[in-house]
Amino acid sequence: MGIETKTLDFLEEYNLLEPGSIWIVGFSCGYDSLCLLHVLKKIAKQYSIRLIAAHLNHNWRGEESFSEQERAREFCKKNDIEFYTETLTDEIPKTETVAREYRYWFFKKAAEQYNAKVLFTAHTQTDNAETILYRIIKGTGVKGLSGIAPKRDMGSFCVYRPMLEVEREDTIFYCLGNALDACNDSSNYDKKYMRNKIRIDIISQLKKINKNVETALAQLGKIAEDYEDIVADAAPDFNFETGASTKDFTNLKDGMQRVIIRKFLTEKSIEYDYEKINIILDKIKENSSIKAGKKFSIADGMWLFVSSEHIKFLSACQDFFVDEDLEIYENQETYIQFLNKTIKISKFEGDSVSSYPKETENTVLANMSKLHFPLVLRTRNPGDIIQPFGMEGKMKLKKYFINKAIPRYKRDTIPLLAYGDEVLWVIGVGISEKLRVENKPTHIIEIK
Repeated sequence: MGIETKTLDFLEEYNLLEPGSIWIVGFSCGYDSLCLLHVLKKIAKQYSIRLIAAHLNHNWRGEESFSEQERAREFCKKNDIEFYTETLTDEIPKTETVAREYRYWFFKKAAEQYNAKVLFTAHTQTDNAETILYRIIKGTGVKGLSGIAPKRDMGSFCVYRPMLEVEREDTIFYCLGNALDACNDSSNYDKKYMRNKIRIDIISQLKKINKNVETALAQLGKIAEDYEDIVADAAPDFNFETGASTKDFTNLKDGMQRVIIRKFLTEKSIEYDYEKINIILDKIKENSSIKAGKKFSIADGMWLFVSSEHIKFLSACQDFFVDEDLEIYENQETYIQFLNKTIKISKFEGDSVSSYPKETENTVLANMSKLHFPLVLRTRNPGDIIQPFGMEGKMKLKKYFINKAIPRYKRDTIPLLAYGDEVLWVIGVGISEKLRVENKPTHIIEIK
């Protein structure tokens, strides 16, 4: 069965051939993704589907990376395919784990840009075999043996892998047979990367024993997936993305805790072995009695935060810090980039107030008669102080956060309205006594 037939069968199985749909294809311009894009181009035209090629330049290999980006652009231009691309900065750590995290960040951004629900990647049966062998070598559970899933739900869109039954050799033959000029990533031959060593040295040797070893490993993956489905049905649902109850987790037996951690690491495409799972489990138990909580690394650019209340996943792709302080003037709307909102301070025009907003709301009625503009919107600085509403004395902002039970990982992300080193409003948490209204508010502060 040819690649085109296998791809079409996959699309029919997952009901992806609806006319008017929008497809995004992860496109590196290598053999695999070039083959997939070329096949999908024919199918998209037949079914009146909009096709976009999404190319992320990781900026790892200098001129070679930019050359591939331009070749990808030219191919799309020549073949009348929409092209979407971005280039990562030099500051981003150059590791496989971080690269994978940013790749899916890029895919999410592309899906939002085009309002697409479907994104394809060109993972092949060879990729799947490499993944399964790698996990066996590093140490894995049954879930790890299931390999690469044909579908991954990303919330607002889904990632589909229609070529998991196609060997890499077949994509090369397809490109050569269709005169498609693929890029050849030099890093694919660098054996310092374990996956390359597995592909070049180990799989080639295994094929001498069983020429269909990639198919055999894929079948092992399907058996493991069936088994894991049974285990998953028995496991309670813990969502570390939004925050899971620490108490509920620690009340489970160790074996079930390992199953949940393993499932989470697999979903995040984080490499693991039995030892790593136990280290994470020990860290969770160690921090589970700490009220303020602590975070610890589980991979490059990824952490788990654990407190007595909850367990939460943190990522370097999240907006942890504000790049610069924003000056806030009277009667001027200021866009808050990290909140995607605007803040405006204007004079209060009413005659009286029947009720005041709660401290946790996004509106404050304030007395600002003794303050001078501009104020500053920022995140916390060393030495910050605040006079909590209803108190006579001032305290360090750190203590205020502790009293309000704000987890440590959140403290650097909460926006503050400040006057010098004194905080007037911890947005969403509470206001300063300095804004107390005696008779009538002078100003209204609103975030919209």
